[in-house]
Amino acid sequence: MKKTAINHYPYCREELPDLNFTYQFSTHHQLGYIVYFNNTEYDNWLADFPLLYNNGYAFGFLRINFGSEISSVVDTRVAVTICSIISDYLVLQSPETILLYHCDAADSRQAVRMRLFQRWFDRYNPGTFIKNDLEVLLVNQRGEVPYYLGYITRSDNKLINDFHHEFEQIAQQFIGLSLAK
Repeated sequence: MKKTAINHYPYCREELPDLNFTYQFSTHHQLGYIVYFNNTEYDNWLADFPLLYNNGYAFGFLRINFGSEISSVVDTRVAVTICSIISDYLVLQSPETILLYHCDAADSRQAVRMRLFQRWFDRYNPGTFIKNDLEVLLVNQRGEVPYYLGYITRSDNKLINDFHHEFEQIAQQFIGLSLAK
């Protein structure tokens, strides 16, 4: 992603036997992060969308607290590191690889996560990646709940228009199960 004066944290990459990848790093705030790329996480949703099914990887990350009580420290190096990992992963894969993600809604902070991730992308994307997001409103016991889905791929991905079409069809599938957007 964009070159900055801020260095990323060192990270290690591990390729798992099932063609999935994890990256791990720790911060000086006693926090650890696992960034993952999983080629089967969305299989149930992608069965009718062959391009996304064959080229898509779920992307996500988890924070692990190593004992400190610091929960809301703003550490710019975390954003730089995660964006660097995305770049590293996409450069190692074929140009047709697409990263799929959703913002966790378990604590109703999915809109905050989406805005934060957009800020990171805007700040650290050197222009070699494309990101697109959709908001889908679903109805559950809390009423209408927004869910945020997105993808990231290389800007030289020749299938981007086809991917985008399938991605929008997935959103329509969600809407068909609940409430119109």
